[in-house]
Amino acid sequence: MTNIGFTVVRKYGSERSVPVSRQGVTVRYSRRTVRFTTGLAGLVTTALLAGCIAGTDDAGSEQRSGQVSVEFWTINLKKNYGDYVQGMIDRFEADHSDISIEWVDVPGPDIESKFLAAIASKDVPDAVNIEDFRVDQFGDSLADLSPYFDDAALDPYIDGLVTGLRRDGKLKAIPWYNGGAQVAAYDSAALTKAGVTDLPSTWDEAFTAGRAIAKRTGNCAFNALPTVGVLMSYDVPLLSEDRTSAALDNPQAAAVLDKFRAAYADGTICPGAVSEQDRNLPQSLENGLAGAAVSDLPFLLLNVEKNAPDVYARLKVDRAVTGTSGKFVIPGMQTFAIPAKSDVREQAAEFIKWVTSPENQLALCKLVTVFPSTGTTLDDPFFTDIEAKTPADAARKVVVSELPDVVTEDLGTAADAELDKAYLEHIRGFMTGDQPASAVLAAIATEWNTLLDK
Repeated sequence: MTNIGFTVVRKYGSERSVPVSRQGVTVRYSRRTVRFTTGLAGLVTTALLAGCIAGTDDAGSEQRSGQVSVEFWTINLKKNYGDYVQGMIDRFEADHSDISIEWVDVPGPDIESKFLAAIASKDVPDAVNIEDFRVDQFGDSLADLSPYFDDAALDPYIDGLVTGLRRDGKLKAIPWYNGGAQVAAYDSAALTKAGVTDLPSTWDEAFTAGRAIAKRTGNCAFNALPTVGVLMSYDVPLLSEDRTSAALDNPQAAAVLDKFRAAYADGTICPGAVSEQDRNLPQSLENGLAGAAVSDLPFLLLNVEKNAPDVYARLKVDRAVTGTSGKFVIPGMQTFAIPAKSDVREQAAEFIKWVTSPENQLALCKLVTVFPSTGTTLDDPFFTDIEAKTPADAARKVVVSELPDVVTEDLGTAADAELDKAYLEHIRGFMTGDQPASAVLAAIATEWNTLLDK
């Protein structure tokens, strides 16, 4: 299993410690977005680079007469994952004598500009790994994959991940791997002192348990904001059906916001939860000033283990709390797409099916701590026989249990980052102020509509 280290990546003006594989897997994190840029990378943001680019590493095999060539882009994979990727290519070519794969591995910093340049030209790659939030950024430049992925071909993938990649009835990408959904972690000492024996599964239950923790311990219970992901977990309408205008100005959203502000006002939600710089929140499990983390990414546990081993030893890990939908919202995932200008889309689709097959995803998950987009992969003993000897092991087991019920957090627009930033700026003010939720949501809707009009 790949070792995990830490790095800090800035996004939307905030920063936070995040785990990275020492082999190069980076996780970018914002309040609602985790982006995986791997050295597995192509595996990640990826593969996108277009054409044979000067200075890149082309590991493609020699094309034989009569073969169709599929250009496959990854980012910074060859050094640490070259054997894995080349092994997939070799096995695919052995079973498809009419197709050759030209693997182009590209340095990460230039990925976006290179792919945009490729799209502007006629020299595009044929199979490209991109993060899910870029699907709308590239929009019509990506082919509809529906003709190549019928219901049978899509059956192995987790439904909620496929649904998040459809736009106006068109399937714009195929899900690959992800970092999992959030988990909950409780300081068992705080639970005992508060008399909490049943761990919460919903936000309403979390507020009830949190009030007991705050009252009996004298500390706040947990950090939380009513993020876009939280609203999604309540099935709150956020955008119009065509994604061209805001729809979150509604009583359902207002009710959710009011619950969170009430919990903030009575000390259940920690005072520092509204901090823009959320790398080191003022109150946390690590410093003993919070009794729980009811919906946070698993790497939180690594920070606790490093900085507060005594707290880590007594953590109780469970599923994250969620809204009335019962769904768990993952902040980001890796996907594969095919540029619309590719003239070998059918062959590229066959290769994508192979790379994202349950067996190849299982092999990937054994190399680095990521999770698959194919449900049957989770049936392997590698996932079913996890022994929860440590909180980190328990968290991995919890994430596996949540995966069948995950949905993606992206709104499905090219302006997602701007929409989220604007939303959180208003929400921070709402949590500390007295403006009605309906007024705040109306202001957010107005700003969202301006951003969407652009």
